[in-house]
Amino acid sequence: MKDLKTVSHPSVDQLLKIRKIKDPIYCPLLLDALSTEIHKNTWETQYQIIMAIGETKCHNALEFLYSILNIKLEPMVRLALSDAITRIEQDDSFLINAIELKDKELVEGAIRAIALEHKKLSNSKILKLLNFLESINDTETVFWLAAGAPGWDHSEIKANLIKWAESENYDLSRAAKSALTKNI
Repeated sequence: MKDLKTVSHPSVDQLLKIRKIKDPIYCPLLLDALSTEIHKNTWETQYQIIMAIGETKCHNALEFLYSILNIKLEPMVRLALSDAITRIEQDDSFLINAIELKDKELVEGAIRAIALEHKKLSNSKILKLLNFLESINDTETVFWLAAGAPGWDHSEIKANLIKWAESENYDLSRAAKSALTKNI
């Protein structure tokens, strides 16, 4: 593989390799690429760069990630920002802020990061999240909660997983059924 540290502008394939490697050595490259790319109309590249920043846990990128939250960006880029911030901060505080802002993309991104990193939420945060999800009625966001729920011991989660297991949305139903078998 070509030495990615010497690349001035990584391709999507190179970004995917960096995401897989998860080596923080690529943080300066990624931050430089994002600062160049963020003002272009290239949401797919922006998404991949931001996700690579999150996967590599680039702590020095947090300030920049927070600074671009207020820029008008594609929903998937906002979702990636939330995912990356949640991964880097390694807690669920950003999720709670996103819920308070009533921002679907930011909530979904934070839930994705929590689910994919197998983190657990406290009972009070689960209730806040469930209340938010009920208010927006969005199966994509609910899917990530179901995917992250295995091991969460909370009666409201179990009740919702049972309901979601009967969903007409195949992915949500499958994730809920899987979570139920792992929670038993």
